[in-house]
Parts: sequence; structure tokens; C-alpha cells
Amino acid sequence: MKPAIYKSLLVSIGLVFALTACQQDSQPPASDPPADNQSTTSNQPTESEPETQQACSLTMGFDSWEPYHFEAADNVIRGVDVELVEAMAAESGCTVDFVEGQWISLLPMLKEGEIDLLAGATPIAERESYAWFSIPYRAEQFELYIATEADLPAQEFASLLSEGFRIGLTDGYIYGEPISSAQNDATYADQFVYASLAEINFTNLADGRIDGFMEDPFVTAAIIRRQGWHDQVRATGVMISNMPVSLMFSKATVSEEQLGAFNDALAGLKLSGKDQEIFKRYLGTDR
Repeated sequence: MKPAIYKSLLVSIGLVFALTACQQDSQPPASDPPADNQSTTSNQPTESEPETQQACSLTMGFDSWEPYHFEAADNVIRGVDVELVEAMAAESGCTVDFVEGQWISLLPMLKEGEIDLLAGATPIAERESYAWFSIPYRAEQFELYIATEADLPAQEFASLLSEGFRIGLTDGYIYGEPISSAQNDATYADQFVYASLAEINFTNLADGRIDGFMEDPFVTAAIIRRQGWHDQVRATGVMISNMPVSLMFSKATVSEEQLGAFNDALAGLKLSGKDQEIFKRYLGTDR
């Protein structure tokens, strides 16, 4: 009996080893280490992973012109135009940074592509050679201001200029008719005095360099409040109103497709009424 038992035992042991080997073969093989020219992680796109498009980042130039664009007390750039541009940019998949300067110096920066856009711009032929213009996004108006105790010799610009009235303007701004025509008339060249910032018109008036100045009523109110100049000037009611303004983009850095995306976003803001919400928050009225 011993040989038979021994043979049976060997058969049983063989079966155990065979089953164990089958179980080991069924386990997944260990991963081979990567070759020297391979990496376990890679940022390279595969055929099924398209490359991420380059982010859209724009720089907006602005001059201090509260309540449209200004640096607030918390060092954040705020204002009507700022919030409108940020809303349009977000809808277009872009981010916006801000660079402060004087309007007259910001224009050549935009022309050279050092900044990408400006707000509150009037389309004219000279600018259209280097800039795209969005559809109009708000209206602008200017009013004539004089010293509080001064008399206004006439209510018409032509009559004022004929009287030798000197008018303060901000350099580089487009005021519309009849100011634009008078600016191009050499007869009145000495009667227009230009300032780099709106506040300078106040000091020029106080110093007797001008007899009055043209300014946006909301901007004037903000300057008076900020500087405490409540008794310095008064409004005359002589106005240039309802001038449509647009965003101005540098042709050197902004494509026509990006312009179209901003126009679409602006149309959406108007349709939803979000632009009116921004106007009311800063101006207290629709614009």
C-alpha cells in the first residue's frame, strides 16, 4: 500500500502547485518602469486632447475721470466704463488690466499697441486709421461752467467766441459741434485753452486764464465733491448733448473677431438691462 499512497500524495501535491501557479498567472503584471525617454506624466497634448487656446488678456488705458473710470480709495479701479468693459470682457472670455495716464498720451499708446483699448471714445477718421470702434454703448454730454459770481455774455457758442470768451477744454477730447468747427477756425485759436486733466480747468478758471470750461456734469459734480469746490463754479445750461461714444481698440493688438465678440457681449448687456443697472449705480439715472 505504501507505493500507492505515496503516488497519490505526489499527485495531490502536484495539483496544489498547479492551482497556485494558475492563480499567480491571473494577477495583472506589474507595470514596467518608464524608459529613459518617457514620463509617467506629460503636459503634451494627445490626439484626443486639443491644445488649450491662448488666454485673452487686454489692457485698458484710462485717465482719472470719475465716475466713468478712476482709482477708488481702496486702490481698485472702478467706474461706469470700467464695469461695462469688465462685463463685456468676461462674456468674451477675456481678462482686463488697467493702466492710468493722461488721455492725450494714451491715444498714441493705443496706436502703437502698448495698450489695447480705451473707453468713451468718439469715432473720427483720424482714429479709424489705427483703431477699431465698438457699437456705441452710452451717450455723453458737456456743459459750459463759469465762475460762480461771473456773468455769461451770451447763450450761443458763436456769440461767446465773438465776445472773446476763452473756453477751457481737455486735450485730446472730442466735444462735437459747434466746438469742433470753432477749434478748426484759426480765428479762435487763442480762445481755446487746453488742460491735460479736468481738474486743471478749475484752477485755470480760478486763476483767470479762462472764462469758462466744458465738462461732463457728472464729472464736474465728482470733482466738486472730491475737492470741496462747492462755491467755485456754476452751470450755465449751455450744453452739447447726446454724443454717442464707443470703445476704441488698437488694430495693432486686437483682431476684428475680438471686436465682434465685444459687440456681441455689449448687445447682450443692453438686452438684459445690465448696462442700465451699472449706469444707475454710478450716475443715479439711465444714460
